[in-house]
Amino acid sequence: MILSTALRFRSEDVRARTRRRRLFASLIAMIGATMLGCSEELGPERFETTDLSGRVYSLNGPITSGWVEFFPTDGTMGNLTTARIGADGRYVARRVPVGRVAISLVGIPAQMFRTPGGPVPSTVFQLGSSPIRRTVGAGTASSLDLDLSVEAVRFLEERQGRARAAGGTGG
Repeated sequence: MILSTALRFRSEDVRARTRRRRLFASLIAMIGATMLGCSEELGPERFETTDLSGRVYSLNGPITSGWVEFFPTDGTMGNLTTARIGADGRYVARRVPVGRVAISLVGIPAQMFRTPGGPVPSTVFQLGSSPIRRTVGAGTASSLDLDLSVEAVRFLEERQGRARAAGGTGG
């Protein structure tokens, strides 16, 4: 009787260990399947990019300091890219998203850009308010110059156009 009781406990112990092993194996298999299914979503996503170089200037000469920022917009996929503006107004930006980008200027010297429609402060070119939009093409290296005097005129024309469309005076 003692022997039969011992064998019964031992067989129950073996069954419990077998169940635990199967449960552990099932758990590992489920985790592995989940990881395989999500690997595409969790991995780094590759966006098409290009390198840009150019100058930032106005009628007064080169913009001598600050940063140019390229932010993907209007359905373009990618990351914000920044480039330092050198003392000669030149910049080199690496891995700029290909497609439509908003371009802003940060930390540039404060100045007013004279236009036929009136003066425009340099603050209109900051991120979140900058009216500068460009389409960046694919390629090994591209050039993009930014004439802020021309951009200031475009800004005023767009603002006046929106005011007319809204029924305002346009000024």
